[in-house]
Amino acid sequence: MIKLNSPYIHAIFCDDVRTEIGGKLSLMGIYQGSLQISAAAFPVVIPKICAVVEARTPATSPLEKLHIKVLLDETILAEEDFSSDQLASLKSDDTSQYATAGIIFSIQPFVVSKSGILRVRAETADGEIGVGGIKVNLSSTENPLIAVV
Repeated sequence: MIKLNSPYIHAIFCDDVRTEIGGKLSLMGIYQGSLQISAAAFPVVIPKICAVVEARTPATSPLEKLHIKVLLDETILAEEDFSSDQLASLKSDDTSQYATAGIIFSIQPFVVSKSGILRVRAETADGEIGVGGIKVNLSSTENPLIAVV
C-alpha cells in the first residue's frame, strides 16, 4: 500500500453538483480533459460550471495554510481561503490517517471570451500546487459536447 507523505489535491470539473440523501454528492456532466463549446464565435456564456476540489494530507502533518483559486488562464474566477480554525478542525482523531478539506466552486455564469485553460491552483505553506485543468475551446457544430443556446 502506498502511503501519502505530502498533500494531495485534485479537482473535478462538471456542469452541476447535487447533494443527495446521506450527504453524498452527485456530479453531473463531468469534463474529461476539455470543454468543447458548440458556438460560432466568442464570447460565449455558459450558465454554470463547477469545480469540486479536495485536499488530503497525512493527519500527522496537517495543512497550515490553504488558499484555492479557480482561474481561466490567469484570470481569477473564484477563490477561497481556509481559515486557521477551519484547518485546525480537519485534524482528525488518532484513528484517522488523513485529514481532508473540500470545497465546491459554482461559477454562474461562466463567460468565455477566448480559448484557454480552466484551472485550479492551491497555495499551501510549502508553495503553490497545480491541481488540474481542462482546455476550453470552440468545437465544430457537427458533434457538439455542449450546446450553448
